[in-house]
Amino acid sequence: MVEVGLHPNAFTCSTYIEGLCSHKRSDSGYEALRAFRAEKWPIDTFTYTAVIRGFCSEMKLKEATRNLLQALALHKDMVSNGIKTNCVILSSILQCMCEMGMVSEAVDQFKEFRDLGIFLDKVLYNIVVDALCKQGKVEEAVELLNEMEGRHMPLDVVNYTTLINGYCLQGKLVDAKNIFQKMKEKGVEPDIITYNVLVGGFSRNGLAEEALELLNCM
Repeated sequence: MVEVGLHPNAFTCSTYIEGLCSHKRSDSGYEALRAFRAEKWPIDTFTYTAVIRGFCSEMKLKEATRNLLQALALHKDMVSNGIKTNCVILSSILQCMCEMGMVSEAVDQFKEFRDLGIFLDKVLYNIVVDALCKQGKVEEAVELLNEMEGRHMPLDVVNYTTLINGYCLQGKLVDAKNIFQKMKEKGVEPDIITYNVLVGGFSRNGLAEEALELLNCM
């Protein structure tokens, strides 16, 4: 391409790198990004997104920590070069950390992103809320959801269901049912997943009649 006098644009670069990363060749994608940058070819958010998502998706046991560190370093490099980050990149990083059991680190990283003034969407909040609930840290999850509402992001069925699941996992079924009632009062309709979570919670705790009542309400 260059030999015939044509120079790649940002779309060309990101498409090439996306192709490498989608075939689990994120190391090659990273090397290509570095080479393109050295040649001063146009690199944009999508190019970085492809490599960071690639690293985060290749979570083989031996390479997981290395890939995560590379993703974090690449994100820092991206921001320092004046390229705007996005929620796709951030959610990939946080999801990766949570899957590795690094819940506390994910929460700290989430707060660091927030303190930098980066916009955090519902998906990002729910990744951390879900991780906290599964770790039994439901009160911390509630704090994050309250913060979310304070930022004028009303809770949706996914957020409420995540919290209900957290309470069910702890055996706090009164709290779980209270959240179930609250979401309906707020005009958020429970979906099949919400009912499944609550029915499962009641059943696991020996409350078969309550579970049956919920099934009859569906």
